[in-house]
Amino acid sequence: MMSRALRLLRVYHKLSLTQLSKKIDVSVSFLSEIESGKKNPTVELLGKYGQAFDMPVSAILSFSDEIDNPSSSALSFSVRKKVLDLLEWLSDDEEVVRP
Repeated sequence: MMSRALRLLRVYHKLSLTQLSKKIDVSVSFLSEIESGKKNPTVELLGKYGQAFDMPVSAILSFSDEIDNPSSSALSFSVRKKVLDLLEWLSDDEEVVRP
């Protein structure tokens, strides 16, 4: 779920698709396709996300991996799922507010 992870990172940092596209020099339509899962991000694009959000690509990959492969621990999975659900709820709310 790399697409979900990248979308959540963008929304968490309160950037619209347009703002991020300008920041990382990628078209809005391409970012939209990445975030919807229609296209897969390249390593170069992940590097641009890393620079934009001041985090290593490995952290982005790890975040995505946690979404895809939750731990076998039921409590850990439950907490992570609630955090992700909360982030998604917040992102849905943010995207409604932003044009």
